[in-house]
Amino acid sequence: MNNKSIPLSIVIPVYNRVDFIDRVWQSLVEQDFRPFEIVWVDNGSNDGSWQRCLELQQQANAQEPNLTVQVLRVEQPGANIARNAGFMASTGDYVLFFDSDDRFLPNALNRIWKYLIRFRKPTLLGLPFVIRTSNGKQLMRPNSFSKDPRIHLMDHLLPTHGVVIKRALIEEVGLWDEEISRWQDLEFGFRLLLKSDSLAWAKGKPFYEVFDHKNSISGKPWSEDHLQIALSLNKIGHNILMLNDSTFKSRLQMAWAFRMVTLASLLYKEGSKELAYMYWVRAASRLPAVRHEWTLFWLKMHYAYTRSGGRGFWRIARYVLK
Repeated sequence: MNNKSIPLSIVIPVYNRVDFIDRVWQSLVEQDFRPFEIVWVDNGSNDGSWQRCLELQQQANAQEPNLTVQVLRVEQPGANIARNAGFMASTGDYVLFFDSDDRFLPNALNRIWKYLIRFRKPTLLGLPFVIRTSNGKQLMRPNSFSKDPRIHLMDHLLPTHGVVIKRALIEEVGLWDEEISRWQDLEFGFRLLLKSDSLAWAKGKPFYEVFDHKNSISGKPWSEDHLQIALSLNKIGHNILMLNDSTFKSRLQMAWAFRMVTLASLLYKEGSKELAYMYWVRAASRLPAVRHEWTLFWLKMHYAYTRSGGRGFWRIARYVLK
């Protein structure tokens, strides 16, 4: 399906986002990079999003000869289902999965392509971005730059929209897991990092803005989605167990336990203490035999610090849990 004339595809799932679509659309048509492709995937919207995507496609057909726009409709709910459908329909050599309520900053796509050329077309290109919170704060992400899947488990290096991916790598590692609906990018990013032979980071000023609002999935209670989050972590854990390198496996198991304790801490802060204890026990039970007591000590420190409101314990853990 690959079309060599289109270097980059932007896949955007849409579910009841009619009030936000024009913002991301405007940020894309104003880019000074051509050609590229936008694939809208409506996921069963009932607020006019589907119709608006079709209108924008018609507008592009009439006014943008070097911009390819596809509009799909997938009735089965699930953002990962929509992302997979968009990927299968896309034609670019590289793919970027984006959210319909965020926006690209000026010159972002041109900068992305220059970085890809500069780094000799790596399989992954990580992108810095800014989060705009509802209380007016601006948070730069990611916190760190690494190609180590262990660090990804601790600090979530590759969020959904934070990485440009070579098509061939997705075809190798497999599509988004359609059973997962929370922390799905943690699981997908982990698989990408395990297989990638070349990750580059486009460090510097951000490429896009993420808007944290009341309707975003990140605002849901942890206790409401803990089973889906645990499913993501369990699938990551299964992939770790399949590895042959015992040293690498042990390092990843410690990082996996750290992430499980993070979930326990979030649940504890929310008041779900029984659930928190259950996940703490699960994390402790899966520790590797190597340096078991040392790792358990630092996990206890992480649990005590993070559940009381502390942030950024990964900065210590990345050096001691290895």
